Amino acid sequence: MGRQIGEQLAGRSILRLPVAKGTKLVDGDIVALNAEGYAVQASKAADLVAAGAAQEHADNTAGENGDCYVRVQRGVFVLKNEGDIKETDLLKPCYFAGPDSVTLTADGSSVAGKVFAVEGDVVAVDMF
Repeated sequence: MGRQIGEQLAGRSILRLPVAKGTKLVDGDIVALNAEGYAVQASKAADLVAAGAAQEHADNTAGENGDCYVRVQRGVFVLKNEGDIKETDLLKPCYFAGPDSVTLTADGSSVAGKVFAVEGDVVAVDMF
C-alpha cells in the first residue's frame, strides 16, 4: 500500500458491498455483513459485522448472493437506545438490538460499534 502507520485515509468511507440473497435494503438502512460476507439489514443476531448506512436502494429479493450491490457509508449514526446506554458508557461497545436500535447487552447479538454520544432515547454509534 505504501502508507505510513497512523496515516488517515481520507475519502475511504464508502464501501460497495454484495447483497445477500432474499435481501432488500433502502437508503438509510443500517447494514451489516452476514457470516458469508454479504450485506443484510442489521438485526439482533450473532455473527454480523457492522458496515454502516445504505446510501441507495438495493433489491436482491429474487436474486442469489452477490447478484446486486449496495453503497454503504461508514461513520457515526444515530440509533434508538434500548434504555440501558447512559452518558457514562461513551466509547464502550454496543450491540444490535434490532434494525435501528442498540443495547449494551451482548447476548445473542453482534457489535454495532462504539457509543459516541447519548441523548435521551438515541445513541450516536461509531461504525468505523
